[in-house]
Amino acid sequence: MKAKIAVCDSGVGGVAVLIKTVKKFPQFSYIYISDCKNMPYGNKEQKQLEKYSLNCIKKVHDHGADFLVVACNTLALNCKKIFEKYCKIPVFYVLPNVEKIISLNGQKNILFCTEKSAKSVDISRLSNICSCKIVPCKTLAERVEKSVFELDKIDCSFLAEFSEKCDNLFLGCTHYIFLKEKFEKILKCNCVFDGVEDMLEKLQQYINPTTYLKQSFKVKFLGSGARRMKKVFLHYQNL
Repeated sequence: MKAKIAVCDSGVGGVAVLIKTVKKFPQFSYIYISDCKNMPYGNKEQKQLEKYSLNCIKKVHDHGADFLVVACNTLALNCKKIFEKYCKIPVFYVLPNVEKIISLNGQKNILFCTEKSAKSVDISRLSNICSCKIVPCKTLAERVEKSVFELDKIDCSFLAEFSEKCDNLFLGCTHYIFLKEKFEKILKCNCVFDGVEDMLEKLQQYINPTTYLKQSFKVKFLGSGARRMKKVFLHYQNL
């Protein structure tokens, strides 16, 4: 038996998650579901996001996946109930670690995320619980999507105002993982959390590796922009 893990995102952000998941579980097969025609998700209305989630669930079921990784923070924060209600397989989410942020209260914590994520219940409540600074980035995910092969061209000068004001950095969008080194260099933060390791730990607890054949991984790319997502995967597979 060889398990099949589905990973979904609007575009290239989830590819970073896919790469890390493949490294952790190289014996599984994968399908990557992208939705580039509707990217970015961070500025979409709730009904639109729910529609995208249902389309993703259908593809996951049609292709016989055993597990689903929702690699989009925006979907995970705003459509978790949809996945829990309609998805017939275990679902794992890449999310900002809210409990971690709360535990580090008193330190200088910054969360960069999409506009939609910043307005979600889980993130907006942070303002009332701790001193974490929440920074919605209106177009950053879209710029990463367009310039993923030329990351040096992405202007991150807006980070300068937060320079040396950050002990811990939380990335609330998987697209931002591609800019992790830029964030670290400019912000001079101690720790960076992107939510992927938290997801992998939960997946590890759920899966008994001895149940599955130890074969080399295979990835099938589906959805709009699939060919480009494959190129991104091959280009950054040592990320």
